[in-house]
Amino acid sequence: ANPFLRWRSFTALAGLGYHTNDLTGAPYPHELSRFKGQLGGTLLINWRISRTPTFAFRLRRKAFRLVRQFGRRIR
Repeated sequence: ANPFLRWRSFTALAGLGYHTNDLTGAPYPHELSRFKGQLGGTLLINWRISRTPTFAFRLRRKAFRLVRQFGRRIR
């Protein structure tokens, strides 16, 4: 599809309440990155750092899930 049709699809998505369309996952140079540049988008490098959840975190998460399930059964 040409850039105009893609832009129209983005405006339609915005009308439905979407505010972000992430065009990541495409290596540079790629069709998506060129398209993003045509729309005036900025190519950014994003980093995501994560670690394995601690035992205490997993225990709390499990407890919250159990409380939520128990609350649903009471209703």
